[in-house]
Amino acid sequence: MNRTFSAVALQSAIAAVIISVAPLASADPVQDPLVPAPTNSTLSGAEVRQAAIEARDAQLRSPLSAEAKLDPSTAPFVSTVSRAQVRAEAVEAARLGLTSSYDGDELATPEQLAQIRAAGLRAVNAKDIVASVKQ
Repeated sequence: MNRTFSAVALQSAIAAVIISVAPLASADPVQDPLVPAPTNSTLSGAEVRQAAIEARDAQLRSPLSAEAKLDPSTAPFVSTVSRAQVRAEAVEAARLGLTSSYDGDELATPEQLAQIRAAGLRAVNAKDIVASVKQ
């Protein structure tokens, strides 16, 4: 009886190995998702580059659609303040402790906003005074 049991166990083990190895021998291998699938191209590298350049140029020449004209993210940004003013306001905000590396709940008070704005205006006025003295 012991021999019969070990023969059955051996047959079961062999069957389990065959069943587990069978998918590996299939004709259709499983594609690794991290490795891009091979593609067959009929174009040369130069032709692909030329097509990309033509597509880019066509996109640059085309007028914006009506929806794009209404979307402010597609409009070119035009600054209304000088770099000196932006820098002065940023320095003042940092001096007041309003710039931090975390998302806190600290909001500027109206007085602090006035101080920041005044620093920016002082920078613009100082720049204008320096420019007028140089003339």
